[in-house]
Order: sequence, then C-alpha cells, then structure tokens
Amino acid sequence: MKFIPRFEAPSKNDENYYSNKNEYYKNGYGMPNCTAYAYGRVLELLGYIPEGLYYGNAENWYVGTKNLEKGQTPKLGAIACYRSGKTGNSSDGAGHVAMVEITDGKDFECSNSAYKGTNFYMTKGYDTKNNKTFQGFIYLPVEFEEETETNDTSSTTSFKPGDKVLLKSSATVYQGASKGVKIPNSVKNKTYTIQEIDSKGNLLLKEIFSWVLGNECTPLIEYTVKKGDTLWKIANEYNTTIDELVKLNNIKDPDVIITGQVLKIPA
Repeated sequence: MKFIPRFEAPSKNDENYYSNKNEYYKNGYGMPNCTAYAYGRVLELLGYIPEGLYYGNAENWYVGTKNLEKGQTPKLGAIACYRSGKTGNSSDGAGHVAMVEITDGKDFECSNSAYKGTNFYMTKGYDTKNNKTFQGFIYLPVEFEEETETNDTSSTTSFKPGDKVLLKSSATVYQGASKGVKIPNSVKNKTYTIQEIDSKGNLLLKEIFSWVLGNECTPLIEYTVKKGDTLWKIANEYNTTIDELVKLNNIKDPDVIITGQVLKIPA
C-alpha cells in the first residue's frame, strides 16, 4: 500500500479526526490529544481500526494492544508509544503516542498532537522529554511503501514550460538541491509557472525557483466566462467545485461572475 505522509494538521472537516468515527472525539477527548490524533491517523491510513488496538490512555497502548505486531524498529505508519512514570498509573502522566511519517529503518520523524496543548507538530527521533520513556512501536497490519522516483514521466507529459500549475495543499517535500526539505504551507495552494521539467518529471516553479514533484501539481486552464455562465455550471462542466473556483480565483461573491472574466480552473 502506498504511504502518504502527513506533515500538517488535518482539516476540521476530516471525519477521521473530527467526527464520531473517532472514538476519542465521540467521547469528548478530541484533538488536541495524542490518542485522538493517532486514532484518526490510523483511520486515515487504513480506513478502519484494526482489531485489538487499545482504547484508553496513551501509556497503555503498547501493553494493551493485542493481535498487532510490535517491535523496536521504526516503520512507516507505526505508532510510537511512550509511558510517563509507571504504566497504568495515570496520576504520574498518561504517556504519549505518535505516528511515524518518515523513516529509513533507523532515523525517523513523527507527527503528534498534545493533550490540551499543541494541536499538531512534528518530532525527530525518540521524544523522551517531559518524563517520557519509549516503549516500542505498534505496527499496522499492512506493508506500506514510499512513493519512489522513476524516470516514467507519463503522469506529467501534459506539462510543458510556461504552463500554469497549482501546487497542491498536500505537497510534501522539495526536490532538486533542496530535496527532502518540507514544503511550507505558505507556498502551497498557489499558482506558479513551470520554468523547466527534468527527466524524472519534477517541475521547477519559476516564482519560487524550487523543484517539486510533478504529481503534486495540478495543471490549470484559463476559461473566459460567457453570458449565462454560473460558477455551478462551470464547476460541474470541469468536474471541480464552487469552493475550489472561489479559492483559486479570489472570488468575493460566488453568485457574481462577469462575462469576459478569465477564471483559472483545475484541468
């Protein structure tokens, strides 16, 4: 199964985290909370909660989880478990759980949420601050694979220098000289011009002079509004949404578009 890492907080519209599908949210212990976040992340990755995954305080997850493999080696999608003080004694701390998003089998980075604290943050390696003791990793019952680079440019053959593209909000890390550096939210979901395309299908975006994965960009077309057009009609014709068109074109009133107005539309 392909693994898509998470480097930013989930949307408040994400039902894996903010609905009664998430038992912690349902019972009044939603985010910010490490267990609510980890539970939601498992739902996001698998589409279900595997039988035997412990429900309760974080420090009991490692011992209390049954039927799932555990170990000391970081793997993609694994749950990193910590206890605070003595396991089962919440009076000296309830422990912590985090999700492995990047690893080479030795070094790793985790996504986290802190109970009544920071809603979402990233950590590198073992996080033993604040009296936490690492217990081990709980492995999800699938084998995740990182998306690997290939010389197959079939997914980006429609791109050419000069094209306008939208850098997706799910974009992960830069390529080229800055390979591995996380793409900040401040440059995502914005329009850029392709300056160059390499043999792997990576795109050099002119305005930020940075290389990104071609499959993390959406090609844009320009559409000239005709008499009788509405955003609903245009969105339906191009298989997009009114909200996407409003956001992409900085439209203040979705009920008002003008004949001759040029709109950017995801291709």
